[in-house]
Amino acid sequence: MIKPGWVVFGVLALLWTATASAQSGRWQDEAERRLSDIQERAESQLNDLAVQAELRAELESLMAVMAKVGSSRDEDLLIDLAATQRMLEIASADPESQAADWYRYLADESRLGRTLAFVFGENDKAIGVLRVLRELREEFGDTAVRSYPELVAALCVVHDEAELYSFRVNENRPRSAGPVALFRFFTENERRMLFGLQDVPAELLVFVVDATGDIEELEWALSQYQGDQAVGRLFHTIDYDTEHAELGRPKAVTRYGYTLPAISRLGGVCADQCHFAATVGKAIGVPTAYVSGVGGEVGHAWIGYLEAQGRNAAWNFNVGRYPEYQGVIGSVLDPQSGRNIGDDELGLTGRLANVSRDQRFEAAAWLDAAELLQNRVPAVDIGQSKSRTEPRVGLAGVLELAERALRMNPADRRGWAIVRTAVSDPLMPMADRTRWAQIIMRLCEEAGAEHFMVSMFEPMIESVEDPRARIETWDRVLSQVRTKKDLRARIRITQAKEYKRLDETNRAFTAYQDVIDSSLNDTRESRHAVAGAVGVLEEAGKHSEAARLLGRVLAMVERPGLASQFSSSSNYNFVRDLAVSYRMEHKVRIVGLE
Repeated sequence: MIKPGWVVFGVLALLWTATASAQSGRWQDEAERRLSDIQERAESQLNDLAVQAELRAELESLMAVMAKVGSSRDEDLLIDLAATQRMLEIASADPESQAADWYRYLADESRLGRTLAFVFGENDKAIGVLRVLRELREEFGDTAVRSYPELVAALCVVHDEAELYSFRVNENRPRSAGPVALFRFFTENERRMLFGLQDVPAELLVFVVDATGDIEELEWALSQYQGDQAVGRLFHTIDYDTEHAELGRPKAVTRYGYTLPAISRLGGVCADQCHFAATVGKAIGVPTAYVSGVGGEVGHAWIGYLEAQGRNAAWNFNVGRYPEYQGVIGSVLDPQSGRNIGDDELGLTGRLANVSRDQRFEAAAWLDAAELLQNRVPAVDIGQSKSRTEPRVGLAGVLELAERALRMNPADRRGWAIVRTAVSDPLMPMADRTRWAQIIMRLCEEAGAEHFMVSMFEPMIESVEDPRARIETWDRVLSQVRTKKDLRARIRITQAKEYKRLDETNRAFTAYQDVIDSSLNDTRESRHAVAGAVGVLEEAGKHSEAARLLGRVLAMVERPGLASQFSSSSNYNFVRDLAVSYRMEHKVRIVGLE
């Protein structure tokens, strides 16, 4: 039997919940009303610069409300606000007083408009985006353009510069055929694309539509390699031009004419092998990337490509590279932003295979809100102050929103950048630091993203005041770095510098010595270790020991076998120059310099 008191309590609880729900709904209703008004004004008045500024400010203050009190139940309102804000930014860039027309187009073409709006980044040029979109609409019509929202969005953000997209491959610089020609090529060959065009997110298609070379080259590649699921292997099918690498003679393919068929026939060096495999991959619809890195002797290039793994997808950076460079950190030029990113960072985007379009949109919207909270943008009071929801504030609020976004889309690189900034705050509580350290380490272990992990931990560790705590934390990170020798070297060199600050020179020397013994010929980071170890001995006045060390290192370091223009910056030349300089300054004998 239910007691009367419990019945009364239950009724009161229901009334309280209903009241709270009604109160919490008031600000959402007002936000929707204001958003609708903003959208109507944008459709008719956006050509007015003053109106543009006014609407931007209103949208920003409404998004700031979402940042403070929005919940997962408000996702539709959140996405509407963020999409409107982003579309307004793009449309307002039109120089011919057609901003209102562009806004109406983006709003009416909801799927295309939102896809473009949410892939649009801070480094993209809105005026260039509109130029590409206009060219595509004029050439193919709105029906065709709306049929390929992800492809169109990728073309717009990659080809937003006034000049044709191009990419330097040593002495050659192949150029793109342009967005119109590429749209025609990819759509006419849609059924022949390995992953298709409809289900590949724009964030991955940017590594397809950055293809360079004439359309004839892409057609040749498609005819030769359609359906190849491991384009990285094509790297090894290109003959190596040893006369160029070892004797410095001009490359045969450069003299003949730099095209894919010519590379296939005449060969090249690693950069050309990579360009060939990567461009063929793009031509058959596979996201690929030209990756570069530096070993102990020379720079190197290899290919990264997306491959299917059951229902998942992942970037493969190992098949299309030489074994001796497997442990080298790679750098990739992001064709959208134009900045270099680590190959591990790119590798995270493979997780987009399991992220829906709506999840991508909502995650981006929450990150927009997180940035407003991070920048302390004031929120307009539309009744949320009467809500029982505790408003988010400061660092904790930013991280809450970032975590919400990353749970939806762990491939969102902007989300991790926000986290990286937040966790470097010295005021961050230790419990929160530990929690985020565990999240980062778990993610990176699953993705094999050692470089990305170290880049995330660096600012967090640097913000710790106690040098011994910094050293111990680096020990834990080091235990997770198993394949990248240059990363292990960087960490040990960082620890050596910390030991020097503590006046523990013996431990500093040991750390430097570890790097010399483990990776002298594998990474240029080892140069810092050689110089550091010599410096420790020099400061202690142990010049004979420094001379013996330099002699030992000279015997260990490999001599370059390539032409002088490639090997002048090798570790061997660095060590030899250091030894010559030390001998002259301290009048000591160094074995290996006779």
